[in-house]
Amino acid sequence: MGCLLWKEFVRDVDSVFTESNLEASPTRQLAPFDSVVIPKAGAVDWSLVDDEDKAAVDRTIHRIKQRAAQRRILAKPCFQDFDKHNHGQRSEER
Repeated sequence: MGCLLWKEFVRDVDSVFTESNLEASPTRQLAPFDSVVIPKAGAVDWSLVDDEDKAAVDRTIHRIKQRAAQRRILAKPCFQDFDKHNHGQRSEER
């Protein structure tokens, strides 16, 4: 197994998300964070969907929520079997 330069690795990973040594000056102003949203393959860009379709989706989701509440259907237990580590997330292949 190769040697891992742990401190350098941690410093490099931290530099992606924030500036180093913020513990020494926690009130320092940081530069604005630019984020990039990478669309999933096959997903529709929601900003390009027209208002009529958005309203139809909203009505459908609202109707599903109402029926689930009326019938006291719990969705979480259906997905807990796929959450091996109890993180509230499932893996992509499931």
